[in-house]
Amino acid sequence: MLGTSQRTKTPLDANQLSSLNDGLDAIENRSNGLMNFTEAYRSLTRIPLPNITSVDGRLYFQRINSLFIPTHGSTFIAFEMQLPKADFNLDMDPDLMEQVLINLLKNTKEAIIENGVKDGKITLKVQQSSNTVITISDNGGGIPADVMDNIFIPFFTTKNTGSGIGLSLVKQIVQLHKGDIEVLTSDEINGITIKISL
Repeated sequence: MLGTSQRTKTPLDANQLSSLNDGLDAIENRSNGLMNFTEAYRSLTRIPLPNITSVDGRLYFQRINSLFIPTHGSTFIAFEMQLPKADFNLDMDPDLMEQVLINLLKNTKEAIIENGVKDGKITLKVQQSSNTVITISDNGGGIPADVMDNIFIPFFTTKNTGSGIGLSLVKQIVQLHKGDIEVLTSDEINGITIKISL
């Protein structure tokens, strides 16, 4: 027929198939990376305003203990909470602050494991005077000095599989409570101590 041409289809050889599969894998990985980035960005922009309420401190930290203990699952890590002897209340959004505390405790657990500390220890301490101060300490090796200034920056991470939003979310939630978070100490021998003031 006039104006009609036939194109012969030839099967791909092994090298071409391998290259095609590699290309498709790269596209899939890139797509997943972009989706994860988008979801992480949404997480940073969807933090609700805190619903501040008066919370029974002793019951609240029992809840934190109950949530954290099953997740850390390491017999070589000791977890200790030091609470005021007298009953105390906290003015905060309990659900948002739960995210903060569990995230920080999870980070301390991972630091201990990643640094191969055999007698790991995590301490959560609550003190009350004119305000509430919560400190979380571990002996997991600390944060290198050259990255210390970046740890609360969105999407900055030193982990191979980290998104870099965990500590950014923590800081935003604390600031929404009109509070402050800072690293008090960090070194390879004594680990790290993070302080939250509310």
